Amino acid sequence: MALSNRVPNQSPETALPVSTSTMEWMPLDGLIQQWVDFAHETTSAAGLFAASTAFAALACERAALSAYLDAKQHRRPHDVWPCCPRIQESRMETLTQLSTACHHWIEVEPWLSRCTLVLDVAKDLIPDLVEQLGIHADYLFHLFWRVLAETATESGEPLRILVAYLRAPDREVRP
Repeated sequence: MALSNRVPNQSPETALPVSTSTMEWMPLDGLIQQWVDFAHETTSAAGLFAASTAFAALACERAALSAYLDAKQHRRPHDVWPCCPRIQESRMETLTQLSTACHHWIEVEPWLSRCTLVLDVAKDLIPDLVEQLGIHADYLFHLFWRVLAETATESGEPLRILVAYLRAPDREVRP
């Protein structure tokens, strides 16, 4: 089972404005309840692994929001230098937690796929979870980039971003 790339036009995540001046965070209550329902009904180990990984992702999202609000709280409206170390640390913690949440959400899908291969009472809930997983991953991706852009805008310093490491086969180096 693969993640759906289809994103409904009416989803709140995709309707978020692009502006970095108004950061919007999605309420997680509905998503949490979906996973609570699934965790309660699943009868497979894979289902419980999916649920626990989803809860880890949700915990990271809450930690990211907390760090983001901490940075906002310590910023004064008339600061000439808005990026004091405390604010920068909170912003970096926000980005780290969002990145970790994304990583956890990526780990959820294979566990949900395994649930479809075994006898699991919660199989009927899986299509909705997979669809929400795709929508939510897209939302988190955009949120991450908005926080990153906001951080770069306020610091005035160029950001160096490592996107990924690529494995290269071992090769003999010759002159």
